[in-house]
Amino acid sequence: MRHGREILQQSICVGLIWMINGCAVGPNYSKPDPAVPDQWQQDLRYGLRSGCTPEEYWREFDDPVLTELIERAAEKNTDLRIAWWNLEQARARVGEVTGEFFPRVDADANYTRSRASKYGPGAPAPIPIPNSNEVVYPNPKAGNLTTIGGTASWEIDVFGRIRRTYESVLASKEASLENYYDVMVILNAEVATSYIQARTLQKRLKIAQANIESQQKTLELAKARYESGLVPALDVAQARANLSATQASVPTLRAELRRVFNRLDVLLGEHPGTVAEQLIQDAGLPETPVDIAMGLPADMVRRRPDIRRAERQLAAQTALIGVATSELYPFFTLTGGLHLQAVNTGDLGRAYSAAYSFGPQLTWNLFDGFRIRNRIRLEEAATQQALVNYERTILLALQEIEDAANDYVHEIDRRSKLGESVASLEESVRLVENQYRNGLTDFQNVLDMQRSLFVQQDNLAVSEGLAIQNLIRIYRAAGGGWKTGEQACTQPVCATMPADET
Repeated sequence: MRHGREILQQSICVGLIWMINGCAVGPNYSKPDPAVPDQWQQDLRYGLRSGCTPEEYWREFDDPVLTELIERAAEKNTDLRIAWWNLEQARARVGEVTGEFFPRVDADANYTRSRASKYGPGAPAPIPIPNSNEVVYPNPKAGNLTTIGGTASWEIDVFGRIRRTYESVLASKEASLENYYDVMVILNAEVATSYIQARTLQKRLKIAQANIESQQKTLELAKARYESGLVPALDVAQARANLSATQASVPTLRAELRRVFNRLDVLLGEHPGTVAEQLIQDAGLPETPVDIAMGLPADMVRRRPDIRRAERQLAAQTALIGVATSELYPFFTLTGGLHLQAVNTGDLGRAYSAAYSFGPQLTWNLFDGFRIRNRIRLEEAATQQALVNYERTILLALQEIEDAANDYVHEIDRRSKLGESVASLEESVRLVENQYRNGLTDFQNVLDMQRSLFVQQDNLAVSEGLAIQNLIRIYRAAGGGWKTGEQACTQPVCATMPADET
């Protein structure tokens, strides 16, 4: 027994040395260094600059209702919860693969009572009958056997199959973490966008109601002048038609507002109808921040979770080449067993009741119809695909932020001109109504000015909402909306990322 234990200890030591010094076959992963522009192509105007993107950018709008909605979404949103449990699965997978570095030990016990066939192999020899050619087959005796013990096996990771598998699942877990942050970024942007859409629709409804009141007064004026014989009935009919057309826009706006409320409810993990009570009061659109930091292209690559996820997926896939390549090499395993065996249960534990076996085992595939070679080719092709996907993700991210900045700048230009148009039309309506009241112009001019004013006021409200939504797109495209522990921008203002557990 002592000699056997010494051999087992020596075998374990040799295995540890092999595992530590053994080579991990397959390519070693090197993080790509993507080529990105030094500056944005879009001219940075109206407060846009290249500073570090704020992590909680919604606070820049100074709207406590928006902040509360985003905090509620972070607690109950179903997409975010699904992403969290995906991360938990990835963590469990890392723990599962980690266990392959250690031996496997199994305990077993069995009791059998058996008797050989009277005429079968291993039966007692027949006894000849004296003075006769016949023989007698004695009845075999039944016997008991009790066995208690255990077995152990340990794969020595000489060529790195386990290590490459661990690299892959660890990188996959990190990709799942980045996916969780990406869902968070998308969620925060969707809540903020839906909130702005709701406030925009409320403002458009308010504008429609104000125009309805103004047009009702115009209708009353037209009726009064008609009853006095100053104008034809056509003026009354046109005034009524204009009022009805404006009133017809209200149900459409209300239906759209209800859909936005329902969308917000789903984002917050609530039943439809919950958010409407909180947002029923029109608080108006928040002001656009004066200072808007959108980082640099290199900052965006470091910050955006979808880019970081694609890079981790590339790392995970690269390690799988090594896993496939290790199949070309032999597997070394240490196996052993120790059992107590006795015919009589009471003899278990007595001297020499122990039975043991141990030793190394080698398994080497010599031919499999080139399945391993083709699996390596498959993993290499998948790695190239993951690399292209990483590059594509960066290109799409650059496009997103350039498009968002472009749309924001031009929407600010449009909003400014619409504001001038609305101011001019408000003055025109006031003047033309006075002229009509005094009989100095016909009713068609009044209708034209009122229609134009309503349309332009509505366009201005839409433009104000779109400008803020485009700003949210900039923040989202720049990777704002989550906290990273890395230096993710050119200025040291980044906060601490939540601790990750394996």
